[in-house]
Amino acid sequence: MHKAFIDTSVILRILVKDDNIRRKASIRLIKESNEKGVALSILPVVILEIVWVLEKVYKYGFHEFS
Repeated sequence: MHKAFIDTSVILRILVKDDNIRRKASIRLIKESNEKGVALSILPVVILEIVWVLEKVYKYGFHEFS
């Protein structure tokens, strides 16, 4: 099985839904990776970056993460 890491932007496009074309491309990337047997991983620093961007750029509050 192959392994790959997901970038912050892939997850953000899915979560914030601000660009439908990129959101669909991100979802397709994940689905195709799964179909091809690629194990996707997210580094802890990517999770931190996602939370930071959601809070600072998109003004999401803590209650919106749960």
